[in-house]
Amino acid sequence: MSRGVKDLRELICVSRLAGRGLSDNSADSGDSDDNEAYAASILRPDTVLSARHPPLPLPPSPPPPPAPPQAVASSAKARAAKKLPPVQPDSLAGLLARADADFIARLLGRANDQLADLSRWCLSDDHFVDLAHFWLTAFPEEAKQDLFRLEHGCLLDQLAFAFKSGAAAAAPVPQSELRRLLLAVFREFPDRLLSARGAHTFLDYLDTLTAGRSHADCRRLLTDVRLATDVRQHAEWLLALRSFAICSVWTAVANFYRALVDRGDFRPPATEVPGFGDRLEGRVVRCVQQGYVEVLHYFCLSGKLDPRTFRDGQSRNLIFLSVTCAQRSKENSAQLRTLRYLLKRLQPDPPVDVPSDTGNSALHLAATAGNLQLAELLVQHGRANVNLANALCDSCTPLHLAVMYGHSQLVSYLLEHGADPSLPMAGQTALQLAEDAGDSDIHELLARATAAGTGADD
Repeated sequence: MSRGVKDLRELICVSRLAGRGLSDNSADSGDSDDNEAYAASILRPDTVLSARHPPLPLPPSPPPPPAPPQAVASSAKARAAKKLPPVQPDSLAGLLARADADFIARLLGRANDQLADLSRWCLSDDHFVDLAHFWLTAFPEEAKQDLFRLEHGCLLDQLAFAFKSGAAAAAPVPQSELRRLLLAVFREFPDRLLSARGAHTFLDYLDTLTAGRSHADCRRLLTDVRLATDVRQHAEWLLALRSFAICSVWTAVANFYRALVDRGDFRPPATEVPGFGDRLEGRVVRCVQQGYVEVLHYFCLSGKLDPRTFRDGQSRNLIFLSVTCAQRSKENSAQLRTLRYLLKRLQPDPPVDVPSDTGNSALHLAATAGNLQLAELLVQHGRANVNLANALCDSCTPLHLAVMYGHSQLVSYLLEHGADPSLPMAGQTALQLAEDAGDSDIHELLARATAAGTGADD
C-alpha cells in the first residue's frame, strides 16, 4: 500500500472528525468502567508525581563553537536537519509562566479519555494483533514516518494554544521554543520513532499503554520527563503534556488504521478467537492461526514471547499450534510459512517433541492428518523423533497412527527415516495393525521393513 502525505492527511482528518471514540459499541460496560478507572489512576497529576524520583538538574550547555566558513554556506535542508538544543531551566520557567492552565487541564482530560478508549479497543477482539500485522507488513516505512511527522505537527499546534493566552503572553511564543519543549516531553520523536526500530517502538508503547493488568509500566512511560523544576504546578503541566503527546499520537495511529479498514483499504480476517486467560496466549494463538509471521517475530524479538517455553492452556507449544493450523492449509499458505519460520529461522529453536495434554507430539498430529509435507518439515528441519511414544495412549508412535489412518505415503516416509515397525502399541506392532485393517499396501511396506530389520539383527 503506497500513499502520499496528502492522502495520509485526508485519512487522518476523516478519523479525527468522525466524532467517534476508539471503543466499539458492543464493548462491555464493565470493561469500559475498568478502563476509565485505569486511565484515571495513571493520569492523575498527584499519582504520576508520586511515581517519579526528583529529576536531576540539567547541566548548563556550553556555548556552541564558531561555525566554519563552509558551514555558513550550508544548504537550508542541512540547517533544518540540525537538532534543537535542549530546554534549559531558565527558559523552561519563562515558557511555563505563559501557560494556559485551563487548556492544559483539558489536554490531560483528553489524554485520559484517549487512554481508556485505546485500551478498550485494543483488548476488544484483540485488535492489537491485526493492527500490528498491518503496521509491520502492509504499511510502508516511509508512510509510517510521514504519519508520525504529521502528528508531531498537530502536537505543535496544540502547544501553541496552550501557551497563547497565559498571564505573561505579550507576543506569540516562538516556534523554536515550542519545538524545544515538545522535544523535552516527547523525546521519542524523531530519534526513536523515525529509526529502523520505530515500528517496534510504536508496538512496544501500544502494548504498555493498553496493559490493563499492571499500571506501573504505563505510569513509568507517561511520566518519563527529564526536566528539572522547583515549581510543582510546572511539573504537573509537563507531565500532562507528556501524557497528552503519547496518548494523542498513539490514538491517532489507531484511528488512522480504523479509517483504512472502514474504507476497505485493509481487511483483517474475520475469525473468532476464543477467550484466553492470558492475553499473550491469545495473541500468539491468533498470530499462528492467521500466519502473522512478522508479528510473531516481533513478540520473540521484543522478549514478550519465549518460543522455547511457551505453552497454551492445552500444553501445546508453538510447533504443535503451527502444525494444527497448517495441516489443512495449501502448500504456500501463511500458516505453513509460520511453521517454516519456527523451524528454519527462529533462534534458539523451539522444541519439536513436546507433547500436548493428550500426549501427542506435532509429528503424531501430522501422521494422523496424513500430511507428508508437515512430516518432512518436522523430521528434516525439526529433527522430530519418529519413534516418540504417547505415554497417555498405549505408547502409540507416529507410525502406528499413520497405519491406523491408512496413510501409505507417510508410512513409507517414516520407515525411511528410522521408524521402528517392531514397537508395540497396546501389545500390537504396526504390522499387526495393518493386517487387522486389511490394508495390503501398508502391510507389504511394513513386512519388508520388518524383514530387513530382522536380517540386520541376525
